[in-house]
Amino acid sequence: MNTTKIGLIALVSVLAMCLFATPAMADYTGDHPLTVYEHEEIEGGLVYETVTDGSKYMKLYSPPPEVAPKPVLSQDLTITIPDCAQVKTARLYNYYTWSDSGYKYVPGEPAEAILTISDGVNTWTTEVNNTVPNPEVAHYVDRKGFGSWDYPSGTFAWDVTDYVTAGGTYTTTIENAKDLTWSETNWELPDPGEYFCTYGFGLLIVYEMDEGPDVEYWITEGCDMLYASPYYGITPEMATTQAVFADPEFEFEDVASAELTAVVSASDKGSWIPPRNMVLFNDVAVGPSTAVSDRAIGVNIFDVLYLLSEEQNIAEIQDRGDYEAARNAFLVVESPVPADVRIEPETLNLNSNGNFTAFITLPECYDVADINVSTVECEGAPAIDGEIIQGGDTLMVKFYRQDLVGVEPGEEVEMIVTGKLFDGTAFEGSDTIRVIE
Repeated sequence: MNTTKIGLIALVSVLAMCLFATPAMADYTGDHPLTVYEHEEIEGGLVYETVTDGSKYMKLYSPPPEVAPKPVLSQDLTITIPDCAQVKTARLYNYYTWSDSGYKYVPGEPAEAILTISDGVNTWTTEVNNTVPNPEVAHYVDRKGFGSWDYPSGTFAWDVTDYVTAGGTYTTTIENAKDLTWSETNWELPDPGEYFCTYGFGLLIVYEMDEGPDVEYWITEGCDMLYASPYYGITPEMATTQAVFADPEFEFEDVASAELTAVVSASDKGSWIPPRNMVLFNDVAVGPSTAVSDRAIGVNIFDVLYLLSEEQNIAEIQDRGDYEAARNAFLVVESPVPADVRIEPETLNLNSNGNFTAFITLPECYDVADINVSTVECEGAPAIDGEIIQGGDTLMVKFYRQDLVGVEPGEEVEMIVTGKLFDGTAFEGSDTIRVIE
């Protein structure tokens, strides 16, 4: 009798494990790592712009024309780059979810869409369908792969380099490419026909400039649905996707900043304590991945300079119990802007209690009026005041001699001046002078 009971209990346990273990292998786990689209070294920078307040979330369906007009999402994105910069790469993203058949138990198909971008004068259009590949647009898709409401989420990534040739405001639109007829659907249903919901657009620009900072960057993109859930047997470690930034060329003595940007959708509870969802860099948690709601795009930016490795760097987006979808990760490693520095007097007496002066000139694309004087230092000595001279091209900064740290006497002593612009951009320059005691 006892043996029979034990056998029944074991059988029930095995069946329960089978029922609940199957979903654990679905796409709520991190099984779609973000793909490296571009990795290069340039003189320039990277800018990404989107709407993060959730106001652009829209359901795009395709009713017959006699029933209702087809909804179209239109969104303006403004990108600012230096006036003397040239666009190297432009990438337009659209993030969507719930590509739905309209019926609970009928699996949805990846979205099909018509995308446009306009600079106010010209308009360019492209279409993505599931039959003929579009060489201009990468289409990343993920789905949970089980049960009801088995509908894909996806990311469209459109190469718009030929169209986005400068900074400015660009109008982007998206609509459902599928056209239905009255016989194909029952319009009395709450959610009729094939549709999908778009979160909106993101526009990425990589720009180059003469005498700009040396920059090494990685662009990764994709779509990975993440949901750590005890019900499905998915742990946070399983609900983790990666972006691998391999083959770095930088040397640490040349690095001024390292910034990681993680773009997610629907991660709306990450500000809870402890944070529900997290971004890790080289196995260290750097901060939560959040969006303002489950209908929003979240852009999360982290300073990872102190975690940077010269061998390989890995970012991880981890769900800890609140569904999210990983979309992009950008890593930008930047050297200081090269500055021209002249120090007076040319012979500096360390025993003097006076001050000395540095004259700072920046490359043509930068304005010395943008220098935050409170950040300027020379060999440990902070700036005591600054004045723009010579027609606005030069910043004259004074320092106290007694504030210098570690400066030794010598006939040719390099004096390094560092600082930041108000936007956080670092600069550095030096002059060689004679130092005496």
